[in-house]
Amino acid sequence: MKKLITIITVLVLTMILMIGCKPKEKPVEIIEGFKPIKESFKDYKFKVSEDKDAFTIKGKFDLNNDGKKDEINLRLQKEPKTLEGTYIEINGIKREIYIDAPNGEVKLLDLDKNDEFIEIAFFDNGPSDDPQYHIYRYDGKGLYEVGNVDDKALLNGNGKALPSVYVSDFKPAFYSSWLEIKDNKFVLKNKSIDEYLGKNYVLDRRKDVFFVPMKEMPKEFNPPWDNAREFQTTELTLLDVYFPYGNEKILNFYFIELPNGEKGMMYFWIGD
Repeated sequence: MKKLITIITVLVLTMILMIGCKPKEKPVEIIEGFKPIKESFKDYKFKVSEDKDAFTIKGKFDLNNDGKKDEINLRLQKEPKTLEGTYIEINGIKREIYIDAPNGEVKLLDLDKNDEFIEIAFFDNGPSDDPQYHIYRYDGKGLYEVGNVDDKALLNGNGKALPSVYVSDFKPAFYSSWLEIKDNKFVLKNKSIDEYLGKNYVLDRRKDVFFVPMKEMPKEFNPPWDNAREFQTTELTLLDVYFPYGNEKILNFYFIELPNGEKGMMYFWIGD
């Protein structure tokens, strides 16, 4: 029981450090067939007005390909304390929402070119400087919260979204999970990473690298978060990946071999 409590404590502390915090220096590694979310926005500008309390956004666009422009209205409070007063409304269908730190940015994007929908995404800098986009869909009858992705997410235009935590830190980049829309909502899908193991990758020069030498990947790993060091551009061999969150396949702990034959756990600080 004591061992179980220790494991749970480690996982909770690590989750606090990793989730809800802005990545510091993680590069946006592009995967073939995908592009950054900011390159996926449509060329459309909403009318944005601002007062001391909120941003008011208005627009007209055919969101469900029925040949009619839809009335789009949002009010995003700058410092929301409740759901009341912050909302998205399309053709009179209104949904109250909660965001932490909006800046008035609202965009249109096409998550899946194979369906008839254009989605709405609005920016939120998050509670701890962890920028993300909230995505909504209107189908002519209802207004749905699709979900959130971080501002470094990659999209393929065919319904797949890759949040940056599921994209590797090395080149060539690979991913462990993705989001796709089912019943108007993002669902998480995991993929096997076996095909990536035993291969060579390149780590670009980084200052925020942690490395703990060890001969084999441990079953339990309590990561020390001191003594980060700079790595010059390095070719390494990926031996395995450590997933401390069960089914949540976040890519941040890699068991690798360096060119000099030294093995160990390489990982990166992504908290504030």
